[in-house]
Amino acid sequence: PAADVVQFCIKRNANTDLQVVAASATASRATRDALRKALRGDPYGRWSSNEVEVLRAADASQESARSVVVPSAVRHKYAFVEKNAALKIVAKRIDEVLSSVNPRSALIFLSAGSGHTVADAVRQLNAVGVEAAPLHEALQLDKNSRRNRPDGPAALGDVLGGREDVSGQFTDALSSDNRPVLVTFEDSARGLHFDGVDLVIAVGLPNSASSYLHVAGRTGRRLGEEVAEGT
Repeated sequence: PAADVVQFCIKRNANTDLQVVAASATASRATRDALRKALRGDPYGRWSSNEVEVLRAADASQESARSVVVPSAVRHKYAFVEKNAALKIVAKRIDEVLSSVNPRSALIFLSAGSGHTVADAVRQLNAVGVEAAPLHEALQLDKNSRRNRPDGPAALGDVLGGREDVSGQFTDALSSDNRPVLVTFEDSARGLHFDGVDLVIAVGLPNSASSYLHVAGRTGRRLGEEVAEGT
């Protein structure tokens, strides 16, 4: 858990000027309370009385209950699909959306309520002409990749290398005809960052407003000094 990481770090750093910065798209009250508890456990007493300061996004109202909102550069749209429609129909609808929006890159998130698996979704998308792939394979987190690499730091390096490869696909797509389309589950959205994601598609209703923030927030991300537009 993140709180354990915070405690591990502060207990091993006696610097009186140590700063702790925690970032989240949905800094809920429970999350802030957990952070406060971790900081109050500091053996050097640096946060015995200081409150946790919340810095909000530039386009978020100071009166907003949420610490961060989806950037205004993100356009929100929906595509109608019949309830309980077969995955083949959903795949065709996604193909229509891709043809209409014509993004340079896309991430597709499957909600738990959709009832679809990543493997089945990729198979149906490929069948209708969309060159899609599972995100976990692109990140080298599939069983075959794990089986062929050692445990320990080298394995972590391979995973980070996989992330760089995926990020490179999205970045390269900004100036080429290659359009990466990667599929994963809704729960994978938290903490996921790739440069240059044009389009995010949520298949099915997200579990909560907080989950939607994490899914939609994979696009419209800051690139240098600017926030890129996305859908």
